[in-house]
Amino acid sequence: MANNSFIKLDLSGGWYDVLKESIAMNTRQMKVSGTGDDDAENKVLIYRNGRITEKLEHYIREDGTISIFPSELKVLFWILMENIVYLLAYYMDTLANAKECVNMMNKYKELLDTIIDEYGLDIDED
Repeated sequence: MANNSFIKLDLSGGWYDVLKESIAMNTRQMKVSGTGDDDAENKVLIYRNGRITEKLEHYIREDGTISIFPSELKVLFWILMENIVYLLAYYMDTLANAKECVNMMNKYKELLDTIIDEYGLDIDED
């Protein structure tokens, strides 16, 4: 008789590794951002991640499936959502840095153009 309180996930085809790496990434981010008032909450989340990782490792079947409680699926969902927020913030920082680099390159190009014009230097001519 099947227990309907479990949810069966198929983590075959590499999804198990993706999920484990997502949890590990989330844990690393919590460790990096754990300062001040958020430190206690981050420790709880790190513990949560460790618990769910242990469950995944212990209960994964040879066929790549696992049966988990709905509350554990909710934990996995929140970990993935937290990662989306983290990756979006990382992307925005990277984008801002890239824009700054492009702006600096444009300023350097303007400076070089000014020097070339002022001193009659033409790179294309021998």
